Amino acid sequence: MPFQENFLQGQDIPSSPYFRPPMAAQKHTKPPTDERLLKRANQVFSWMQPGLIYPAPFQCAVNLMSVSEKMGKRDFADILSSVRQFIHKEEGSRHGSVCVAFAPSLWIKFCETDGLSPPENMTFANCGNDPDVPSVIYRSNDVLKSNDIKAWFLVKADELNATKSITEFLMELL
Repeated sequence: MPFQENFLQGQDIPSSPYFRPPMAAQKHTKPPTDERLLKRANQVFSWMQPGLIYPAPFQCAVNLMSVSEKMGKRDFADILSSVRQFIHKEEGSRHGSVCVAFAPSLWIKFCETDGLSPPENMTFANCGNDPDVPSVIYRSNDVLKSNDIKAWFLVKADELNATKSITEFLMELL
């Protein structure tokens, strides 16, 4: 897939009909050129965690239903850093990666602990009593369920054994 190959090798992303300018950019009288769209897409992707957007044949989700009060952003960053070092040393040829996501309430707690204000619009636009649960869950009449996950790691690699070894290393750190 040329898109993933170019992106993973740090090259410019080829033009794609799926990239659309943000709503604010659409107000301009002169539409952005393809080159400007590509630069904007690359800027957006540069803020994403490595490994988040590429497909891999083998994946493993590690879900944390609770997080110790003592754990903060720095602890998660240290875990990710250690796992990435492990990947480069032990599984470097297998395109392994790990990324982490947080429930909005946990990220807000991290911000408060660090004396920072949380990002604007961090919660769901239509949430119920719980900021981590969108109202569509409540309206689904139990078709959809909230999973109460506070943090979520995603391990990916091109080979099953690499995914297993990376996940085992991550579990040792947790």
